[in-house]
Amino acid sequence: MESYRAKIVFSALLFMGVMTTVSVVYGQGSLVPATGPGPMMRTLLQIEPRTPIEALPYEIDVPGAYYLTGNLSTSGAGITIRTSGVSLDLGGFTLEGGAGNGIWVDGTYEDIAVFNGRIEGWSNAGGSAPTATNVTFTDIHAVKNGTVGIQLGHSGKILDSHASENEGDGISIGDDGIIARSTVRGNEGGGIVTGSSCTISDCTASDNAGDGVSAGPGSTVRSSTASGNAGNGIVVWLAGVIADSTAMNNTLHGFQLEESGVIRNSVSLGNGGHGIQTAYANLIVGCEFVFNSNYGLQGGASQTILDSSFVGNTSGGISVTANALIRDSLVADNQGIGIDASFGSTIRECNVAGNAGIGIQVNGSGVVAYNHVLNTTGTDPDAGSSSAGIVATGERTRIDQNHVVNSADYGIRVEGAHNFITRNTVSESGNSNYWIAGSNRYGPIIDVTGAGQTPVDGDSAPDTLLDAAGNPGDHPMANYAF
Repeated sequence: MESYRAKIVFSALLFMGVMTTVSVVYGQGSLVPATGPGPMMRTLLQIEPRTPIEALPYEIDVPGAYYLTGNLSTSGAGITIRTSGVSLDLGGFTLEGGAGNGIWVDGTYEDIAVFNGRIEGWSNAGGSAPTATNVTFTDIHAVKNGTVGIQLGHSGKILDSHASENEGDGISIGDDGIIARSTVRGNEGGGIVTGSSCTISDCTASDNAGDGVSAGPGSTVRSSTASGNAGNGIVVWLAGVIADSTAMNNTLHGFQLEESGVIRNSVSLGNGGHGIQTAYANLIVGCEFVFNSNYGLQGGASQTILDSSFVGNTSGGISVTANALIRDSLVADNQGIGIDASFGSTIRECNVAGNAGIGIQVNGSGVVAYNHVLNTTGTDPDAGSSSAGIVATGERTRIDQNHVVNSADYGIRVEGAHNFITRNTVSESGNSNYWIAGSNRYGPIIDVTGAGQTPVDGDSAPDTLLDAAGNPGDHPMANYAF
């Protein structure tokens, strides 16, 4: 028994000794943290060493990044770049001159970026890189310079910039250029002038002495506004596009399109010339031409005009030469002729109302169909004939299924020969509802003026399309007067 107790006591003492040892081995260490690693971040100068520019004139002939340390002015030259691969940060400061150009890229260099500052008062251009490639100016204000505000060459980009009160053009750029989110105002030349295949978007051109925007062949002008310019609002040459843009209160035409161009979803308002002047084979879709001092649209041959409005223009709504297609458009309240289309033109499903001259006039081999011509109020002094809702002066035009109401003179007047007149309805003309010269073909003209007096309240009624003798007027090609 004593031996057993001795063993228990020994075991307990041994366990306490082990625990004491463990406590010593795994006890809490120092609360003071070890020293951390050294700095891992590099400064901006370590990443991209930048060279300060502290005085003018200054020449850059080594690629790299440069920056202004403050506003700089001089009576001499500005900054000249004679190398590729340059980044020039104006730092929000002003380069004020000075003889020559504020910033000049002197040669066929490339990949140059200039940004964030103001270039003012230079005797030549604010920024000039006409022979360089892929030069970008961003957030630059070019003001009161002696020639152009900013001038770039091939594949240049001008972004978020402003050019005003320069003695030449505001912005000039070469082929394949991009101008975006920029403003040109009060320049003595044009506002924006480009080479071919350029894109101008979200820009404003106002109060310039020339055209607001003049874009070269194949260029696109999108979501831009031209107002108060002494020339045209927006001009795009061969195969150009104008979209979602506005031209208003310009001295000449609102828009100009040369051959094979497109204008869509745009507005021309209150311009001193035509709302738009077009040359050959253009497409006009979803546009509005309102209160311009000449025609809403004046164009050459082969125009396609769809779903557009021509309202309140001084000389008339639409005047085009041969082979035009005019469809689904509103031509209203113009002070001259509504639609004047020459040889081979088609006019369909238009609402032509309240025009002071002829409503629709065609000259040979055309189609005038499914139109609503209403309230033609006067005569056209240039027409050489009496006025009418619809006038056909040439040969072989089809006039079909039009509805003509309340013309001051004639409803439909056909002055040429060999025309085809069917299924029209004409009412309340000041002179005659129909005046058709000899040698034409037409369906019977049935006068139903006195018919249709019996009210209807039910599911059937007698035929009221009877002529004056009481004969039925159900000829499939019949024209009606009522």
